Amino acid sequence: MLHNSTLTLTLTFGLLTLQACESSSSGGRADAASGGSDVAQPADGGESPDTGGGESPDTGGGESPDTGGGGALDADGGEAPDTSGTEEPDVAVVADVPLAEPEGAKVVSDGGGYFGWLAGLESGMSLGTNGTATLVIRTADGQPVEDATLAVRFIHAAMGHGGPKAPKVAGSGGVYTITDLLPSMGGDWEVQVDVKRAGSTETLVFPVVVD
Repeated sequence: MLHNSTLTLTLTFGLLTLQACESSSSGGRADAASGGSDVAQPADGGESPDTGGGESPDTGGGESPDTGGGGALDADGGEAPDTSGTEEPDVAVVADVPLAEPEGAKVVSDGGGYFGWLAGLESGMSLGTNGTATLVIRTADGQPVEDATLAVRFIHAAMGHGGPKAPKVAGSGGVYTITDLLPSMGGDWEVQVDVKRAGSTETLVFPVVVD
């Protein structure tokens, strides 16, 4: 009778042990299944798990360069200079250079609007010589007279008469040539030049001595 009781107790204890082992095994499998959620990506859009166990390593040795709002980098890695606000250099303005003073005897017109120079007769003329002279006319501010109509006379100052020929004038750009200056007698003569321009006329008078 005692022997049977001992056997029953042994079998009962063994069954409890087996059940305990099975429960432990089932719990381990359940924990393994549920514990995988630490690695798997959640289906509801939650944050991804940390798979590395810590922060990502710094592969560049420092902070990444700011390419959004900073200055551009040149080929050497330095910041390129900002040329967007650089002012344009001032352009030098060359002032008008005054014209050189022409050669010859200089006079002013009777109205004061023109200067005239007559070259070629400064030393006078000899009787019987058919003279030629160069005439330059400029405005009072030194600009060449290019749009004027000229009329030339060669007159004996005391007698008021001209020579046997009427003088001729040709030219442009403020420089003219006068020909056929032929005196009929000795004395003081005048080369008179009427400058007709812009509706008005002024006269230049050049004295010439004839021997």
